Amino acid sequence: MIDTIAITLKDKEFRILNSEKFLPISTNTNFAKFALNRSAKSDHYQPKITFYKRGPRNELKVEFSAPKLLHGNNFDELDDSDFDLLVGKLSSLLREMGVEVYPYWIRKADVSKVDYSKNIILSDFWKSSMIINELQKIDMTKRLDIQHRDYRNSGHTVYYHCNSYELVFYDKIKDLQQSKISPKRALDKTGSIQLSLLDEIEKSKKPVEVLRFEIRLGKRIKIKSLFNKLEIKNDLTFQSIFNKSVSKSVLNYYWNEIYSNISLAQIKDSDNLSVVQKILETKKMKPIKALGIVMALRIIQEDGAEELKKLFKRHTSSNTFGSLKKDILSLNLPKNIKVQGLQQVNQQIDEFRSVKMAEYLV
Repeated sequence: MIDTIAITLKDKEFRILNSEKFLPISTNTNFAKFALNRSAKSDHYQPKITFYKRGPRNELKVEFSAPKLLHGNNFDELDDSDFDLLVGKLSSLLREMGVEVYPYWIRKADVSKVDYSKNIILSDFWKSSMIINELQKIDMTKRLDIQHRDYRNSGHTVYYHCNSYELVFYDKIKDLQQSKISPKRALDKTGSIQLSLLDEIEKSKKPVEVLRFEIRLGKRIKIKSLFNKLEIKNDLTFQSIFNKSVSKSVLNYYWNEIYSNISLAQIKDSDNLSVVQKILETKKMKPIKALGIVMALRIIQEDGAEELKKLFKRHTSSNTFGSLKKDILSLNLPKNIKVQGLQQVNQQIDEFRSVKMAEYLV
């Protein structure tokens, strides 16, 4: 469903009740930016509020995690039926913080950014780190226009970045444990408000593993172009963006792009000689080329396709890896059992049932 979302309110759609709470961030003749000073002592989640003055126009940007605002955590996922309650809660909280916005205008507000997310509950002794380790091996920079890839927290996070969006997989429980040590070390910077849930998880008799999958669309133009590609008719207001079917379409699209690129890293580990024999039997290929394919497979399984691709780019033409990839996939070699863990992700995104952590804590 949706996690973090930013809405923009125009003049006459909001009223600031206490201007003293807003601190200047930057000001000049035609532009001024002020941030509301949130209470550090607050015992509940607070949205981030920024006021903009652009010449004669005033705007208010409100950014918040929908599940944290409603439930105090983002392990529990929302449904479409939660929308009215969420809007009412946000309206009341904004008034408490010094800004009046009626629910009508919150519903109709334009969305400038949105983070789609899914919590995957892993079973059969699968761990988030095992899935992340497999995802790290995938070559998907060209397909998804990824410019930068980063691994964090000792392999518990894989983070892909491009100009208009971010794609993240991380161990949700491990990240919360990091937040307990220091919020700066965690991916979720407001994770400290849900530490009571961590206590429940750690006391649970049944081990729980939560893999977090996020698509962060940071620009309105990116949201619009993606919706056009997926043939989603949407006016990009809060009430139309908050839609489970839309969320599923977005997450399913990106996951399918990832899953379709996982083949190279999932070739079954087996005796090198038998693989060479299979290649020579099924393809008219010189033995030296067959040996090269086997070596490439081993490097991909240990270090990842992306690392091999970088190596080729430094020492040969950019087409070398693509040609090698095509040869490997044409062999239809047996897949590793590790793909079963990835199929759990596949299945839960397909089912798209909202996670409620109480069901897993016994």
